[in-house]
Amino acid sequence: MPSPSRSRKFRRTAYDDDLIKTLLLGLGTGIRKVVVSELKDDTFYAVIWLDKEGELISVDSRPSDALALALRLGLPHIRRRFGVKEFQGL
Repeated sequence: MPSPSRSRKFRRTAYDDDLIKTLLLGLGTGIRKVVVSELKDDTFYAVIWLDKEGELISVDSRPSDALALALRLGLPHIRRRFGVKEFQGL
């Protein structure tokens, strides 16, 4: 029988968004925008644009995580792109 640690799968929880939010705020980093950037082979891709003291940093993300984080941080919806919402804020 496999050990419990080997048989467990990673599960995303509501606390993940809170943890990321706390980390970003603690590091003095904001989110400029979240973009669901591409649909390729029936898979959506997203990018989170971070703002650290005026420097923009892009981070690839699953769309579900990117949008959940944008909602958790209260980023306003600004436009649709490829039929998918884009959020922007600081």
